[in-house]
Amino acid sequence: MMNSRSPIYLIMIIAVAILSGCSQSESEKEKAAQQLVDRMVVAANKIDTQEYKLMLADDVKISIKSEENGQQRVISPSKNQYLNIMAQARNSIQEYNLSVSDTKIRVEGEKAHVSTRVNESMKIEGQMRNSKSREELTLEFRDGKPVVTEYVVYMDQ
Repeated sequence: MMNSRSPIYLIMIIAVAILSGCSQSESEKEKAAQQLVDRMVVAANKIDTQEYKLMLADDVKISIKSEENGQQRVISPSKNQYLNIMAQARNSIQEYNLSVSDTKIRVEGEKAHVSTRVNESMKIEGQMRNSKSREELTLEFRDGKPVVTEYVVYMDQ
């Protein structure tokens, strides 16, 4: 009788081991996604276009969404256009500070979906300006490392 149950127990042990491995892998991906977000914050505060270039996939889809006078406005720069905008901003912005809060990460297979709240402050032409936004990132794990494949910014009013 014991022998007939052995294959079932063996299958259950293998299933538990596989599921444990998936949870660990998912946990590792979540940690890697958080580390990428942290790197993005550091790079943003330094306005470091070279570091950003490494984190954005060459085929990244970027959308910056805002509302002006009741009209939805969407800007969809390419990766190079976005990096050029950052480089130009570096020359005209002083005392730049970006912080994130309320970061949520959801891992699905080889992708991670990240949402976060972003607060920015900067001095432009002697005046302090503040902005708030919500950002959603889609990361893909390519060769085991996360890279941003979609970057959507929702500007608050």
